Amino acid sequence: MNEGAEPPLHSAPATAKPARKRRVLGCAAIALGLLTVLGIAIFLAGSFIVSAVRGGKALRSANKLVWTRQYEEALPLYTAALREYLPKNDRALAYGNRGWAYLSLERDLDAINNFNSALAIDPNLGFALLDRGLAFHRRGEFDQAQADFDKVIAPAHNSLAAYRHLSLILAHLGRSPVAIAYNDDAVRCDPSKPRWIRVRVAFFLTAGNLAGAVGSKVSGRRPVALE
Repeated sequence: MNEGAEPPLHSAPATAKPARKRRVLGCAAIALGLLTVLGIAIFLAGSFIVSAVRGGKALRSANKLVWTRQYEEALPLYTAALREYLPKNDRALAYGNRGWAYLSLERDLDAINNFNSALAIDPNLGFALLDRGLAFHRRGEFDQAQADFDKVIAPAHNSLAAYRHLSLILAHLGRSPVAIAYNDDAVRCDPSKPRWIRVRVAFFLTAGNLAGAVGSKVSGRRPVALE
């Protein structure tokens, strides 16, 4: 070796450059994949938020219309709300309130279908049970109506309206003594309303019990004591 000569440069093997290139491309692909996933997640989160806002707004607007008895106008808003994201409780209420709108328009079968959907989400939704019973009652489906009213007068609900409607169903079926008993429950729930006494009088008359009708009429002229 000549003195003063520069030492030879050691270069990387020819296979090193393609390997490094593959690593760079692999990292870039991973980064691109992560960015894509992040973008999709952001898009879905944004869509979810927008849907929740739209659903809540439509539901509130529909409820306001129902409260003012604008049932026809409320129906498309309930439908729009149910197309969007709604929390579980709000979704049950949307179906139940849309059922009430249909019931008020005497579209009983549509009402029953909506109450079914509401109760599939929340089986203890008291007003949906009661209103579905009303729809069944109006359609003459007394067994189904009675089943719903029985659930509503359970301790979890104890609905005054359910006592009344059960008594009407039983009277219609010719079971006046049981109807009178349910009407008595309604009187005990709210003794301030004389209409329960009038209904009781009618039940006694239907049963051919004149003395009972007279007694009920007399009791309606004075406060009824709770037991």
